[in-house]
Amino acid sequence: MRVVIDANLLVVLVTGDERGQLVETKLRAWAAAKETLHPPALMPYEAGNASMRAAAGANLSAELVEERWARAAEVRSSCTPLRDGAQVAAVARALNRKGLQ
Repeated sequence: MRVVIDANLLVVLVTGDERGQLVETKLRAWAAAKETLHPPALMPYEAGNASMRAAAGANLSAELVEERWARAAEVRSSCTPLRDGAQVAAVARALNRKGLQ
């Protein structure tokens, strides 16, 4: 099975969110089952941006954020490159997504 993951999983791990243990457990289960993880190609940037905002809001130290990023970086995945950004934008517009109008 292919598992499509979202940047929020990494954000939860990096920021120390209370759901972090659940995410770690699920990632370990997928790894044990040899599932292939497929994040979007921009996931590192999305996760980095969101986690830095969350860390700043929670006043997390740079050292703690680095330590947690090191753990999050251990997540093995296969990024799928974005090949048709125009098509993605068209779909988002069709769905009336805010910020793309």
